[in-house]
Amino acid sequence: MKTKIFGLLAFGLFANSVSAMTLVQYDPVGDQVSNVPLAPAVVAPGVLAGDLSQVGFEDFWINADVLPVGRISSSPTIDLGQYLTFSVSGRLDLDGLDYSLLSYLNAGATIASIRSSADGFAADIDTLAPSSASGIQLLAFDLTGLPVVSGSTEFRIYFYGAPVGLTDWADLASTARGASGLTLSGVTVPEPGTLALL
Repeated sequence: MKTKIFGLLAFGLFANSVSAMTLVQYDPVGDQVSNVPLAPAVVAPGVLAGDLSQVGFEDFWINADVLPVGRISSSPTIDLGQYLTFSVSGRLDLDGLDYSLLSYLNAGATIASIRSSADGFAADIDTLAPSSASGIQLLAFDLTGLPVVSGSTEFRIYFYGAPVGLTDWADLASTARGASGLTLSGVTVPEPGTLALL
């Protein structure tokens, strides 16, 4: 976990160290249906967050203590019409997004990419290839390259490249499964006028 440094040069050597924290967490505890949006379980002060929803998956599924996500295409290129999405609002310096993936295949794994509305979902912010082992894996997307976001920002997580088409899932595992769901981490950034008051 990195530490953010904010300084106010006009007032000399004032500086405040702030450690990245969980800004939003989605935790699918209990029975979950894939086509029902999941409300956030944790939202930090100064942050607004929308529900976690799925777009473009043909079927719906039910599972306990995971959000079913899939089935995943074997296409080696990203399918822009199939993704998980949520939005956050606030003035935020983002650190990362962790996704607790429950995969069911031993023969390989899907590819995961994340994009945002900051550039109209034009380019991957980060792309990860999970290990081939089935079970719970942590996908840690790096968001440190993003500028400070202000206002509303939508994120989309894409899964593709399954070793066998339409036989794997990228379920989101909850704390009830010993995982952490989906967590967005970073810090809230004061408005410039607030810093001037300090």
